[in-house]
Amino acid sequence: MNCWEIIGIPPTVDKRTIKRAYATKLKTHRPDEDPEAFKVLRAAFEEAIEEAKYYQPNGEATERHTNSTETSSNNSKSNQANRQPSTTNIDCNTENTEEFIKYIQTATVEIYENFNERIQISSWRDIYESESSWSLEVKQHMALWLFSFIGRNRFIPKEIIEYLENIFLWQENYNWLKRTFAEDFVRYVLNRIITSQWSLSYKGINFPESIDFQGIETYFAQREHLEYLTISKESKNRDELLQAIIDKNIQDPELYRLLSSLYFDNQELTPALEYSRILAKEYTNELEGHLTKAAIYYKKKNFSEALASYESTLSIDEDHDIALKGLAACYLELNDLHSAKCLYEQVSIQSPFDLEARIQLVRINQLLIKENLRVLSDSPEDTKAQLQTAESYFEIGAYSEAIQFILSIIEKNAPATEYIGDLHHLLGLSYEAIYKISDAQPHFIKALEISEENGENGYYSLIKLGELYIKQDQHDKALGLLTKALRYNPDSAKALELLANAQRCLNLNDEALQNINRSIGKSGIATLFAHCY
Repeated sequence: MNCWEIIGIPPTVDKRTIKRAYATKLKTHRPDEDPEAFKVLRAAFEEAIEEAKYYQPNGEATERHTNSTETSSNNSKSNQANRQPSTTNIDCNTENTEEFIKYIQTATVEIYENFNERIQISSWRDIYESESSWSLEVKQHMALWLFSFIGRNRFIPKEIIEYLENIFLWQENYNWLKRTFAEDFVRYVLNRIITSQWSLSYKGINFPESIDFQGIETYFAQREHLEYLTISKESKNRDELLQAIIDKNIQDPELYRLLSSLYFDNQELTPALEYSRILAKEYTNELEGHLTKAAIYYKKKNFSEALASYESTLSIDEDHDIALKGLAACYLELNDLHSAKCLYEQVSIQSPFDLEARIQLVRINQLLIKENLRVLSDSPEDTKAQLQTAESYFEIGAYSEAIQFILSIIEKNAPATEYIGDLHHLLGLSYEAIYKISDAQPHFIKALEISEENGENGYYSLIKLGELYIKQDQHDKALGLLTKALRYNPDSAKALELLANAQRCLNLNDEALQNINRSIGKSGIATLFAHCY
């Protein structure tokens, strides 16, 4: 297998795509279980980053790189058959109006009292699906009765509340409701309707056969109070409440989640781990069990088990930010700075305002600087350590330090340094970051020249020079460079935007429109980087 097959993507020039593929593989390749396979993955990643510089449109690389790297369970009791006859059997627009209203009310109460039907939105639709044909008298009467019913019966799933609110629009009729009910009651029910979207779930619950309607209602009241204790951190009567709930022997993913969170917050890790294990085992698609289990193992410094639990979470939701950051933290504790960095970078791309990920990236880059400077003190000619140090200076915003460090390497070693082209490109980026564009441009040009001499594609230098030439109104030069860049990466939204800008300024409007539309298709949004006058 070559490096691309190992990391699981076709050859590409895009480093971000390579890093994302590597981050994805890190979710399932554990260094503690198979360190040799992990080394192969890491080597493939590094080779792919290097191969990207030599990638050509026909998919081939230069001779230098032809040698590749070789290496809910049962969610409820079975639903009863729908007992309710079709509402269309009663004509609500005749003298049967009173009978029709009574029928709807009785059917609603029966559904609520049968928990398995209560949680099925189809059961409610069987009753209310014909509401559009109801007379005004029926609809007004049912709107008031059902509003009162919701106020008296607390445990209705959020999906049902939302469905009924969309029919009767209680939130839009506050003043009308006050004519019938006390203002405090109206506010209470409307608040329940508004906050129902954050209420505990009723899915995946298995009640013992012996429990009756009142027992179910009591359990939900106790569960709701347990949630309050978990959030408020209160401990009064907690143990009695816990014992009463546990004695009911009810299988409920929300209960296991609350118990694991409650014990975890109180530093009682053994019971917290027990309930998170139950949740993860019995409800494998519930994220909370895997996440809490991972957090507990991490706190106990059992990073191998924490890795496995975060990986289980990511098998359900591959882009879950908390799981990605947890996985990155485990790699950081295992002193694999590069893997941790790659995962935090993925989080930053997905969630640009995630402060924790950004802080950790700064911390990791600082650690990499220290580590690589120690390497360079013993082996001054270590070219990989040179490049990684320069990259880390740049990524933490230490642009002056990056410039000084790179210049010292270039003066001592050019042109012998293996990564001399990359260093010139980084030098250009550093000068650009401190607004010294005139100093930046020669280094982008130099980086491109070295790339071409070495048989590389120089993709990133082509993009930067194209952007600078547009700012300088040298659109002909930009057009040639950006057209070439797109041969290497036809899906680059930024290259398409820049090319469209250059074409527009050269009055190639049809081509510009075509490319800006392609850019929108790739990125979802396109911004022209410069205006032409």
